[in-house]
Amino acid sequence: MGGEPREPWSKVILALAYLGVGGLDEAHDTVQEANYARAAAPLWCHHISKRAQRLTATWVVLHTRSPREAHDAQIALRLIFTPTSRALTLLPQHMTHVQEANYVHALLHRREGERVGELRLRGWSNSSYWWDQTGRHPLFESLQKKAEETSQDLPAVRERLWGVQPPSAAAWDPDKMVMLMAAIKSGAPPELCTAPVAAWCVGMQHFEWESLLLHCHEAATASAASS
Repeated sequence: MGGEPREPWSKVILALAYLGVGGLDEAHDTVQEANYARAAAPLWCHHISKRAQRLTATWVVLHTRSPREAHDAQIALRLIFTPTSRALTLLPQHMTHVQEANYVHALLHRREGERVGELRLRGWSNSSYWWDQTGRHPLFESLQKKAEETSQDLPAVRERLWGVQPPSAAAWDPDKMVMLMAAIKSGAPPELCTAPVAAWCVGMQHFEWESLLLHCHEAATASAASS
């Protein structure tokens, strides 16, 4: 494959990899370039690989007692360092990656939570802004289904996400998830501050992260194959 290396999709996937291993600042710096770039600058594949590999290797060494997060790191590495994803830096410039870049931006600010970041706003507010930029995403349908199936015994969660209407009649609203997590972090109301609710939130975030990573990898690989 010839031509100048270009990186729209590779930046989005790299940002997700950083996010999966806890590198919020690295994820932010990477995805911001994908959000705002209109003409891609060269970014060589071996340079991406070394950056991701250094962060992930360091993280795994320091967090060997967390099987789930280690699994996330392994998924990220596997998707980044396969022959198909290696071609992502050679994609022609186009803007089909922007919705996914906005999605990653919303996720990383949601992870920030109370932390003050861009424009002196807390992570919750920044996340809401980027969800507005993302718009309706194809993954929302699977998130809605997953949330409905896994929250059967969590009425407080269901009320926050869908109010009095049945989940089957509603669409996934990512901003409701932001508000739910902000309420849990604040410690009120008490019915949300329980171990089952916390476990549900962790599970949903893991499902969303992995689903988006796979979605981006498939979209990027399809774009590379058709270019």
